[in-house]
Amino acid sequence: MRSDSFERATVITFGTFDLFHKGHLRLLERALDVARSKLGPRVRLVVGVSTDALTYKKKKRVPTVPETERKEIVRSLRCVDVVFDEHSLDAKREYCERYDAQILVMGDDHVGEFDWCGIETVYLPRTVDISTTQRRFAVIKDALSCWSKLLVPTALTTCNLASGLAVVLGASEYWLVVGLWCDALDGATARALDACTEFGARYDSAADVVAWAIAPAVLAWRRMPLAAATFATAGVVRLARFTFGETLKGTRQSGGARYFVGLCSPHATMIWLALGLAPLPAFVLAVLEHVPLTFDLKSTPHFPFLPEVVLTLLFFTRSHALVASLAIAAGINLLTTTTIRIPTPRSPFLLATTLLLLIISPPCTTSATLQATLVLGLNFDGPLRCASTLFARAATVLAAATKANITTAKLAQS
Repeated sequence: MRSDSFERATVITFGTFDLFHKGHLRLLERALDVARSKLGPRVRLVVGVSTDALTYKKKKRVPTVPETERKEIVRSLRCVDVVFDEHSLDAKREYCERYDAQILVMGDDHVGEFDWCGIETVYLPRTVDISTTQRRFAVIKDALSCWSKLLVPTALTTCNLASGLAVVLGASEYWLVVGLWCDALDGATARALDACTEFGARYDSAADVVAWAIAPAVLAWRRMPLAAATFATAGVVRLARFTFGETLKGTRQSGGARYFVGLCSPHATMIWLALGLAPLPAFVLAVLEHVPLTFDLKSTPHFPFLPEVVLTLLFFTRSHALVASLAIAAGINLLTTTTIRIPTPRSPFLLATTLLLLIISPPCTTSATLQATLVLGLNFDGPLRCASTLFARAATVLAAATKANITTAKLAQS
């Protein structure tokens, strides 16, 4: 705000100046320019800022920015000399007389409304394509968009939690299949919508404690309390480590690869259910949830949820042979890769063949055909990938050498 208090000519204007934008600034600058063109260079600009009460009275809403902050914003402008509170629309003539104003400047959306003030009134055109109302709608739209983005993954996490609670309260264990897919989809949806939040991660972890630690333990508690307690404790501790960032590495926020240290709790639970909630697997899986080995969650681009597909088939077939093939595949992958990958059929062709055989096979052979196909694909997945990688590298080196020889021969001939 300028301090040239000896200016005699005065131009005055009024406004709410809520969510201050370039239209407000241009109005104030043009008001000063109009006064200078009419009254000479020695002009001061006096601005009346509507109070919160007056704003509510004339617009039927409370301003987004409080009156003290709005006045401070206007007062900080170099083109403004004096700022005061406007308490009433009917007192404009009084304000003009108090500050000895010669010109009143208003926006052209008020043409003719203030001609009664007794001084020259100029109505300036508004800045096109911007207004406080438009900016407020944009803020509301962004807020609704943000909430809608958060709503979808939060709803999926809630469904995961509800599935676990249903099993705890006596519902069928098949609800855990619903929870498995909700747990897989909530994170994927949050990443796709760019709605990853600290609250979402912690809420997901809390829901997983119920669905993938307490619920399976409740199912097995009467038959084997020690195994159930061990499995539940391992799951809770692992999810607590996950919540505090010790289990998840290379997260989406850092832009790295997404993988887990230790077998994740939903996968461990589904494998335990497939084995009939036997005591020994409970202790083995509890240990695998905490071993310092990397289980990769990546999959083929065309089938991003292959782990969930395999675990769902495993749950419904309850195949011990399939569980054994998972263990064999993990061992082979450990020898052929730098990390232990979640053993799933990585080839879309293999998955399509499995599903096709499942559909066309007679009922009596469906389970055997499915098991044989998955065992074959899982156990040879790692070596075949390594062999194809080595073949591709050898072909690339051979092609480069051939191209170099051809180029050398052409240069020799020339």
